[in-house]
Amino acid sequence: MGQAKSRGNQAQRIEQARVRDRAKFPASVKCNSCQADLTEIVPMNTRGQPGLWLAGGAICPACDSTTWVLEGEPDVVAATAATLQAQFAKDGMPD
Repeated sequence: MGQAKSRGNQAQRIEQARVRDRAKFPASVKCNSCQADLTEIVPMNTRGQPGLWLAGGAICPACDSTTWVLEGEPDVVAATAATLQAQFAKDGMPD
């Protein structure tokens, strides 16, 4: 635990991890529906998903549409995008 203490308390380490994960994404993405700039991208866990290196989602405040940010092998990205579209409604909530 000595190294963890030198990196701060638990809340500080959680915040550092959140910032580190968010830094992997672009500053903004365009909404797939209305083309608005989206900056609130929420990272998703990609552990256990071989070929998918980066995944996140952003809900557009203008049209309530969910835009997914995916990076990885083309076939894995395509399959993941299809699964996400099938499982989530327009408002980003599971069907």
